[in-house]
Amino acid sequence: MQTAHEFWIHQLQRLQSTEKQLLAVLSDAERDTQRGDAKHAFARHRKQTEGHLQRLEAVFHAIGAESRETACPGLEGLMAEKHSAEAEGLSPELRDFNTLLAALQIERYETSAYETLSFLAQQMGHRDAARLLRETLREEQETAKLVLELLKASKLHWTEGMAEDASSEAPRRRRAA
Repeated sequence: MQTAHEFWIHQLQRLQSTEKQLLAVLSDAERDTQRGDAKHAFARHRKQTEGHLQRLEAVFHAIGAESRETACPGLEGLMAEKHSAEAEGLSPELRDFNTLLAALQIERYETSAYETLSFLAQQMGHRDAARLLRETLREEQETAKLVLELLKASKLHWTEGMAEDASSEAPRRRRAA
């Protein structure tokens, strides 16, 4: 890569690879989670992700570039982190929470990528590509908000297993503030 345009195309190819990998990740998350609301959210986002891939194909077509998969170490790292926590033997509730946490981290990763790539498209004069990328960016931002709400609705007992001193410390700090 010698130019900013080549770099941008390479990043688009990485994002395309990420979206393709996410189709399988979302199917697994939908199958493995116990919560109905999370199952629904993962199924909905899987369908959205198919649309994201179609838009990326349209971006490649609009700029006359080849779409080819390029490994995405960012997604691989986030998934390794999720699997590492699961290897610790999480309870079903914590397993669902871990899946949602990984989903939020991935959404933030995607949001950052789409935000950056749409900005670069605009800078390079690729208005149609920028528009398509911003459309997906909006969907990714909405999904991140939804996943955050699902995390907040988790029925975990946050102080369970904490030492008595540690669990009584939080109310004291709030009063002191």
